[in-house]
Amino acid sequence: VRDFSFNPEVNKIFADLSLQPLSPHNGIMNHGHTNFGEPGAGRAVDQWHVDSTDYVFVLILSDMTDMDGGELQVLQMADATGKFFDGLRVTGVPKSKVETVNYKGAGYCVFMQGSKILHSVTPVLKAREPRISFVQSFTNRNVFADDRTRLVAFRDQADDPDDVANLEYARHKAWRVKGQMQYIAEKLKFGTSEKELASIFADAAKELLKARKLLLREISDLPGFLVNENDKVTTSGKDRGAKQKVVHKGGYGAPRAKL
Repeated sequence: VRDFSFNPEVNKIFADLSLQPLSPHNGIMNHGHTNFGEPGAGRAVDQWHVDSTDYVFVLILSDMTDMDGGELQVLQMADATGKFFDGLRVTGVPKSKVETVNYKGAGYCVFMQGSKILHSVTPVLKAREPRISFVQSFTNRNVFADDRTRLVAFRDQADDPDDVANLEYARHKAWRVKGQMQYIAEKLKFGTSEKELASIFADAAKELLKARKLLLREISDLPGFLVNENDKVTTSGKDRGAKQKVVHKGGYGAPRAKL
């Protein structure tokens, strides 16, 4: 699994598709994780949500023959985060903009910018075997690009051990800010304006201060979930988003992404 996750040829395919310099995400505890959808469980495999890393590919491992349900649904909206997500909480997901993706069989893959694209997986009503998918996350190697890594999703929603999630998130942020400082030290030339230098420092400081608040649970970066219709379990509030633990106050592995 680790060899596949870091395979240069595989990673180049997805970087070329995204038109961005991608590499496997620094949160390596979640590399190559799997999602299970049990037939007849009575709930969605995944609620409507956006992902906690920039890009993902989802590879189906199961026999899809005669499977009823377990379909990937994608909202045709360029960016469903922020105020748009808040609006969808009120109005619901418009069915006219939902596209259903049916995997042809094991070995087929979907690649998307899941951090912006709202998506869900419908309940598996019946199947020959559980719906199992292999998920790999990517980050943008451009350290000045918008970072959509969400700490709370890993630590408080997915229930990764606090010390592991916190350190991997801190390492990821340290890697990004280190790259920004290296850009000043190694790339900028004499004649660079004070405004440009000050702007880089200000953005780096802002990123670090936000990371500090997230680590201390002073703020949350988890957008939550939208409940699928006719989902008896999650309609009662027992969806994964209910695990969020935020206090409002006044593992292992080093980062692999390289500049």
